[in-house]
Amino acid sequence: MHLSNTLMRERFFLIFLMFFFGTIHGNASAQSGIVFSGTVVDSTGTAVAGANIIAEGTGKGAVSDTAGRCELSLPYAKTYYLIVSHVGYETQRRTFEAPTSGETRRIEYRFVLGVRSRQISEITVVSNRLPQNTMQRLEMKDFRQLPNPSGGIETLLKTLPGVSSNNELSSQYSVRGGNFDENLVYVNDIEIHRPILVRSGQQEGLSFINPDLVESVDFSAGGFEARYGDKMSSVLDVRYRRPKEFAANASIGLLGASLSAEGLAAGQRLSYLAGIRYKTSQYLLGTLETDGEYNPDFFDIQSLLTYRISEKWDVGVLADVAQNRYRFVPESRSTNFGTLYQSYNLKVYYDGKEEDRYTSGTGALTLNFRPTDRLTLKLIGSAYRSHERETFDIEGAYLLDELFLSESSSSAVDSTVNIGVGSELSHARNYTDTKIGTFSHAGMFYGENYSLRWSAAYHRESTDDRMNEWVMVDSAGYSVPYDGESIRLKDSRRADNRLTVNRLTAYLQYLRKFTGSRLNWTFTAGLRVNYNDVNGETVVSPRISATLQPRAVPQLTGRFAAGMYGQPPSCRELRDARGRMNTATKAQRSVHYV
Repeated sequence: MHLSNTLMRERFFLIFLMFFFGTIHGNASAQSGIVFSGTVVDSTGTAVAGANIIAEGTGKGAVSDTAGRCELSLPYAKTYYLIVSHVGYETQRRTFEAPTSGETRRIEYRFVLGVRSRQISEITVVSNRLPQNTMQRLEMKDFRQLPNPSGGIETLLKTLPGVSSNNELSSQYSVRGGNFDENLVYVNDIEIHRPILVRSGQQEGLSFINPDLVESVDFSAGGFEARYGDKMSSVLDVRYRRPKEFAANASIGLLGASLSAEGLAAGQRLSYLAGIRYKTSQYLLGTLETDGEYNPDFFDIQSLLTYRISEKWDVGVLADVAQNRYRFVPESRSTNFGTLYQSYNLKVYYDGKEEDRYTSGTGALTLNFRPTDRLTLKLIGSAYRSHERETFDIEGAYLLDELFLSESSSSAVDSTVNIGVGSELSHARNYTDTKIGTFSHAGMFYGENYSLRWSAAYHRESTDDRMNEWVMVDSAGYSVPYDGESIRLKDSRRADNRLTVNRLTAYLQYLRKFTGSRLNWTFTAGLRVNYNDVNGETVVSPRISATLQPRAVPQLTGRFAAGMYGQPPSCRELRDARGRMNTATKAQRSVHYV
């Protein structure tokens, strides 16, 4: 009996559970919601992705996919109000009645959104950048279209009026006949220096500026502003990019290879830009008149890091390490010269070799502070270090022949007569170590129609220059020059110089922009001061410029600039032809009218 009662209780409990859950399931089915399923398109029938579908009063919504489709599940109600919106389209609001219990609980919809247009009043776009009167913006796309054996952006400068170069392998250039040491080069406000022992484009290697990292290039061939330093001929102002996303670039060819990368890190606070370059001019040099074994190679690596500390503070680091090696074993040379009726041939047979090495490093740290949108303050510390070595012992024995051309051909040689023999021995052991350090402060303030710039800097340059170089010429058994008693050298330079130069520089520059009913014009005035302790000289450089633009002809711009420019002597310019230092040398000066 006990077992029978227990069994009955279990069966009764099981029937109760089945009835209870069946009731819950029936109620849940009765309370199930509505599913809205459909598409959102524009007036042309094209799907609209990213449209917002919201059920008013429920707080629920969805977003259409790339095909314009969307599903939205809502709890049961008698009436539904759906709102569909998208930027650029008219917003729609539609009402849906819930189906009866015997009908399907899925509602299909199709929204057709019309394009929203709005008439706005006339707007005027005003540039916040005040013009740089004498600077010319160069396009990097033009650089990439030029034949470029040197690999530097200076090739683009050589196409400009007043700029010339006598060596396509060199990145150096002359402006209006000046020396290549009279040109300023800046990268992100950092003045760039170069080795001082380099004699020719064959030895030079790579330019400091890496074209793969460049964002903009500005150049002035004269009349440049006071904010640019103490050189006489020109200024090249290069800006490296600040990356916005990851990118990489690689190239390889017979003349070398390059690799660059850029991107963001640390929550987009850190931007990085880096490039590696390798170059060899072996195949180009092999086509020169002097036959021999050319083995030059040039390598550098650069990086630019910028870290945004806050909205007002950021710090940047520019670093470069470069090594140029030039190795040359000459063998022979043959050169024809003269006229059709008096032709000569010079043959030279060589013995010896040349080995040069130039290792340099540049580092700069910048700290930028922007307390307001109109004011920028900057601290810059930079250092340059180079180790240069130039060594060669080359002996050349020459034969000078007069050529008699065949009557049947102006190029065929009928006979030769030797008219001279001799030899020349060149020797060099030159070593230079250079250290340059600069610390500066710069500020910029932008008003409504004017700007003010200023800077103060301390510059220290130390040079250890050791020179031992001589040339001996033997012509037909006699040393040249010949005095009949002793063997003399044609040229001899021997020096051991150690020099330290301290410089103080400052400038103040004011720019004013005027807007008239007929004419817009900009006026710039600046004053630059430079002092060095080697000769105690102070150089004062006032500079002015103006830009005029008729409002009736905005495509026409007139510019005028004038100024005094002084270039205090560097270590290389203080050294005379014999290698001795002349510390009394004064600054070179020029006056520009553009």
